[in-house]
Amino acid sequence: MKVYILNRKVLIKASIFLFIAIVLLIAVPILISSDTAQVFSQKRLLPIYSVESKDKTASITFDCAWGAGDIPDILNTLRSEEIKATFFIVGQWAERFPDSVKMIAAEGHDLANHSYSHLRMGAIDKNRIRSEIAKCGEKLESISGSKVDLFRPPYGEYNDHVISIARELGYFTIQWNVDTISIV
Repeated sequence: MKVYILNRKVLIKASIFLFIAIVLLIAVPILISSDTAQVFSQKRLLPIYSVESKDKTASITFDCAWGAGDIPDILNTLRSEEIKATFFIVGQWAERFPDSVKMIAAEGHDLANHSYSHLRMGAIDKNRIRSEIAKCGEKLESISGSKVDLFRPPYGEYNDHVISIARELGYFTIQWNVDTISIV
C-alpha cells in the first residue's frame, strides 16, 4: 500500500487549475454564443475617403465654418483655373453668409453639409447628431433651392452612429485622404 502525501502548495495550484478549467468550460460556450459572436464580428462603418478612377483626378473640398472674406478670391481662382470644388458648409455659417452660399452655388460648385453647429459628432447623442445634420441640410436647401447629399463631420470625427444616421437622412459621409492643413 502506497501512501501519498500532498504538498499544500501543489494542492492549491491543482485546485486553481481545476477551477480555471471549469470556468473556461462554462464560459467559452457563452462567449461564442450568437449575440457575443456578433459583437466581435461587427465591422466599423467607414466614410468615403477616396473613389477609384482610371483618370488622374483629384477632388478639392473646402470647409466653410468661420469667416467668408476669402470666398470671392477662392471662387475667382477656381473659375480662372476651370476647377469645380465641393464646399462643406456649417449651417450657422450659411445663416450668417447666405450670399456666399448663393455665390458658391451660382458658380456651379457643390454645396455639402458640415453639420449645423460644428460640434464633435462622435461625442454627442444620436438625437443631436440627427438634428445637426438635418438642420444644416434644411438651411442649405432653403438658401440654395437644392437638396445636398454629401456630409462631412467636423474635425473628421465620426463613429457608427454618425455614419448610419447620415445614411438614414440620405447623405454620403465624406472624409479626406490628404490633409492640406498638416502639409503646410
